[in-house]
Amino acid sequence: MTKILSWPYLRSLFSKFLAGFLKHDVMTLAAALAFYTALSLAPLVLLLVSAVGLLGGDAQAKFLQQATSVVGEEGGRTLQMIVQNANENPTSGGVAGLIGILTLIFSASAVFGQLQASLNVIWEAEEKTKEAGWLTYLRKRFFSMGMVIALAFLAVVSLMVSTVVASFNSDASTVFAALNTVVSIAIFTYVFGLVFKYLPDIEISWRHVLAGGFVTAILFSIGRSVIGLYLSKSAIGSAYGAAGSLIVLLAWVYYSAVIVFTGAEFTRAAFSEEKKGSADKTPTAEALT
Repeated sequence: MTKILSWPYLRSLFSKFLAGFLKHDVMTLAAALAFYTALSLAPLVLLLVSAVGLLGGDAQAKFLQQATSVVGEEGGRTLQMIVQNANENPTSGGVAGLIGILTLIFSASAVFGQLQASLNVIWEAEEKTKEAGWLTYLRKRFFSMGMVIALAFLAVVSLMVSTVVASFNSDASTVFAALNTVVSIAIFTYVFGLVFKYLPDIEISWRHVLAGGFVTAILFSIGRSVIGLYLSKSAIGSAYGAAGSLIVLLAWVYYSAVIVFTGAEFTRAAFSEEKKGSADKTPTAEALT
């Protein structure tokens, strides 16, 4: 702990982080992820809303309300429009319905495919992503589809926890609000930990990914408020007319992606610094003689 708080360690850690941030062009990676999110937005939202709908009642409305609190009013309108259009044109049952669900999952997985490619750039694991063969492509695609399903499950869990916390209407509302914040950070930590653990083509210990996930969760919790304030004050969507809500949502995704990739760079820098420290402690041949 003393070493971690020491100035030489922090200086070296920040130096590695900044070098990686610039080398891997994090801003461009975030822009690419925002683009793929635009392509996958509708199927991803529909899958999440459908999963939450399994809870019954007004679960979908509560989920959209929570999502709006995260992405802002403009972005929330885009999400509500997607769900409304889907409700007006429901998917038929039977084989056609099953094919429709599989198509949604496959389409939504595109954003996770791009996220995996970006994390491979950050961890400099591009060589493994260039393996030839359609089997490799299918394996990565199915894995991305699995991440979509896992995200849907976590969305359900998050909503259930938030509902339970919100059900305590008492004078201790401040305490439960703080508890809700702690629970949100814990869920975000686990989500980012899963992303850092399983998406890059590199072996990383749970200790490192959870530490990186926690830092990313803190940055994300702070950043989403700052991003929301910026987007509400800048009127960035007003110049795009009817597409303004979508532009605001994509801008939110872009800035959020910058935060996530910043957390990934921090995780990589901390992992690299620890490996360097372990190597320094390894006795050399001269020291053993």
